[in-house]
Amino acid sequence: MLEMMFASWLRWAAEQVVVFLKNFYKVFPEFSKIDTYLAGESFAGQYIPYFAQAILDTAALSTPLLGLLMGNPWINPKVQYLSYLDFAYERGIIVKGTSSAIEAEKSFRKCEKALKKPTESNRILVDPCEDGLQSILNAGAKVINGTKMTPVAYNITEMSAEEAIEWPKRNQNLKAYLFQNSTVAALHATAKMGKWTLCNDTIGKEMWVPQSAPSSTLIPTLVKKLKVVIYVGDQDYMCNSLGLNRSISEMEWNGQKGWGVDEKGQPIFPQDYYVNGTKQGSWTEARGLSFVKYDQASHLVPADAPHAAHDMLLRFMGVDPLVAAGPMGSLASQVGTDDHTGIIVKTHPNGTLVDQDKLIPDLDKKPSIGAAPVLETIEERQAYYGPRQTVALLVLLTGLILGLVMLFKWRRRRRRGRRMSKNKGRAICMEPRSADTYRNRHTLLRRSPSPTQRKQPHHPSRKSHRNHLTVDEEDQALARAEEASSVEAATLSRRTSLFSDLPSHIHDQSQIFSLEDEDDVDQPDHKFATK
Repeated sequence: MLEMMFASWLRWAAEQVVVFLKNFYKVFPEFSKIDTYLAGESFAGQYIPYFAQAILDTAALSTPLLGLLMGNPWINPKVQYLSYLDFAYERGIIVKGTSSAIEAEKSFRKCEKALKKPTESNRILVDPCEDGLQSILNAGAKVINGTKMTPVAYNITEMSAEEAIEWPKRNQNLKAYLFQNSTVAALHATAKMGKWTLCNDTIGKEMWVPQSAPSSTLIPTLVKKLKVVIYVGDQDYMCNSLGLNRSISEMEWNGQKGWGVDEKGQPIFPQDYYVNGTKQGSWTEARGLSFVKYDQASHLVPADAPHAAHDMLLRFMGVDPLVAAGPMGSLASQVGTDDHTGIIVKTHPNGTLVDQDKLIPDLDKKPSIGAAPVLETIEERQAYYGPRQTVALLVLLTGLILGLVMLFKWRRRRRRGRRMSKNKGRAICMEPRSADTYRNRHTLLRRSPSPTQRKQPHHPSRKSHRNHLTVDEEDQALARAEEASSVEAATLSRRTSLFSDLPSHIHDQSQIFSLEDEDDVDQPDHKFATK
């Protein structure tokens, strides 16, 4: 019953994750369509592949699962167990030929014997091998200041006198936080009072799942559909880099066994990995699977190398680093021996441009290293976008200038039109004008001859009534025209006398513009036309 309750079989645990996601999406449907990644470390190397396979297989979920990220994972127990002794010798935990090393080898032989049994070779955990691990650590113990100190399995650079070590020490702050009553209440953990511990033996025993097949059997299938990145700190002994590299070398995925060869038929080797100009370790990639090894990092890589781990995460998820600012604001990232360096962001937190003069962009080279494409340099972005930005700026300025010119011309024509409309009919000529000149300005006056041109007087004996009316109208029009001509002549005479006292250069003007209103000038004509 307890086995069922704690989901000791990994497939059962995966089924429960599917149920959880279904319920989660009911409450938060907005998350059901976003890109999803599964990540974890250590024994999560068993859970994550099982969870991923269940999500891909079920029709009850439409989760867009894109990748798996596993740190110092436990994926192939058989290969990992057999690496313990070799790793201990390689790193100097024990010295070959010493009495302590001989005792460790005898104990470890039991592990090797157990792994040869069919019932044990394909299990997640093998008890004799767990004992062999501890025998090697005990063999590497040293007496320091009278105290026996044993290497820490999660970080061989540390020694501890505690039998049940709580590692890392920084977890003490976490423990104090979780002990607070407010935290317990917020987590709804008040049903049973107790103290939080890093590893609970009761839960650990129930989650001990030796019956399930190792997750390494699932990875070759998963890597066909998903990005898979495995990273490891080289100071970890529990899930050491030697065993993980051997596990990958024994796997066959996407048509080749192990790392295989590249498109040119050349063997694939690890590439140096730099962040912020400092070598962080190595990066190996082939056919959708990446293996990143961090130098001087323990079982918890993000705690020991946060910037480098963040860079790996950006590459894994394919996040555009130019958007991912924060603490990575001025760090560069490089994989391989080439001069192509990916820029995390192109500006410092204060907004100034990152100095990357030492970088040499290679625009023709296609990136092929890293789980996500290697990011371009600032110089590459400037080489590509710079000319386009210049052209766009010139087009914008040209359009702005043309627009201003057109606006100026339009306003100028509009003002000129207003002046012409206002001054229409107001221009008067300074030289004397005759009645004929005035007559030519008016349509009705042009229809009748001037008094000097009339040769025949009115004959009262004409019989045509129609002609008689016409003659009367002409006589009246002539009379009014003569009257208007006399008025205009008088007006011109007065204006000429007014301008006689002005300077000589004003007398030379052909026209003087009157300030009189248009209605004043045209009023006689208007009256004449309407009568």
